[in-house]
Amino acid sequence: MKNRMSFSRARRAACVFGVFCAFWVAAPAGALDLGALLQGDASFTGGGAGNDGFFAGSGSLTPWISVLLGDQGDLFAAARLTVSGDNEAVAVIPELLRAELEFRSPNMGIQVGRMNYRAPLDFVAGGLFDGLRFSRRAGGGTVYLGAWYTGLLFKKSANITMNWGDSNENNRPLNYGKFYDTYFASKRALTALGFEHPALGGLLQAKAAFIGQADLNPLDDLIRPNHLHSQYLIAAVEAPLAWRQSTVEGGAALEMAHSDDEDSSERWLAMAAEARFSFRLTDIFHDQISVLGRFSSAEKGHTFTPITTSGQGNVFQGNLSGLSLVQAEYTARLTKTLAADLSAFVFFQNPETPYVHPYVAVDGYILGYEFDGFIVWSPFSDLSLKMNAGVFIPQDGRPWGKVALTATMAVY
Repeated sequence: MKNRMSFSRARRAACVFGVFCAFWVAAPAGALDLGALLQGDASFTGGGAGNDGFFAGSGSLTPWISVLLGDQGDLFAAARLTVSGDNEAVAVIPELLRAELEFRSPNMGIQVGRMNYRAPLDFVAGGLFDGLRFSRRAGGGTVYLGAWYTGLLFKKSANITMNWGDSNENNRPLNYGKFYDTYFASKRALTALGFEHPALGGLLQAKAAFIGQADLNPLDDLIRPNHLHSQYLIAAVEAPLAWRQSTVEGGAALEMAHSDDEDSSERWLAMAAEARFSFRLTDIFHDQISVLGRFSSAEKGHTFTPITTSGQGNVFQGNLSGLSLVQAEYTARLTKTLAADLSAFVFFQNPETPYVHPYVAVDGYILGYEFDGFIVWSPFSDLSLKMNAGVFIPQDGRPWGKVALTATMAVY
């Protein structure tokens, strides 16, 4: 019975994508804007303990539609069909990326559907969410209130791995015979109350938010023995400086976490913070140097746990929980069609609560170093080719590296 239900859901997802594409093709040109994005990428990762070579590649088609609903509203929708493969398997993945209806007036706005939301510090929460958001101008800034659900998103796009149960489900390959169990993201509800001001005191761009997250996943003695609920108090500021068009940014997040099961519960506090300084180097290449420091706490077995997982480093791709880093980055536009970027990272841990990684295990504070870069060639505004390469060198262990090539073309 469950397999038949899963297959039915898979057919529904494919039908939704097909209906979307049919509407995209048949829609009258004067009534809306429409387009599509074609993207292909290939990568090779080699080295490291237990990793002798890993190939991966994918191709995707992303049609999108934008419809104006008079002077005070619009509808935006986008879907994606991806074919991806690696050393072990090939998968075909239909996905609804956006389905957002927005109404606005001079002083307020309402968004409903599948939308993008980013917390004031986007490493706490950022990406697609299903729900609604209400915003209103106040005090020269904007106050907003949002409520969202994550359990209908594709798990790899949502990338929610707050505990072991989330990570285990996220790593299971997509299986159309068990579509319901292997496609959807962790079931969590989010609420956010936030404030944004573009020029507080005439100097600072300021953002603040209180975000609550509730774990709605069913408990399971083996896979998911406990719930993890959390609340975050977040503040961030950005200030431009006159010297070399420089910018100073910074922010902090305090997490109040609560874990419970059928027999017990536990509460703790954790925090994370970041600071960035960037400045223009020359006018010839429009190049820029930036230095970023990012910290997350790890005390007595408890670490700061973001809602969405964003990989730290381009090769290492570690979760921020219990991880800290320093990054130096140089970016330049070499010509009108060619841009380049070089980065260097140092990753740290708290030895009292060692960072968990399958290929990195050290006793000291320094986990390792990463060096990487990329080149982007854009001969036309709607075509780009990107090549990036990098290496991670653990403090104790075998280095590993990654080389990737990405091609993107927009069609209007």
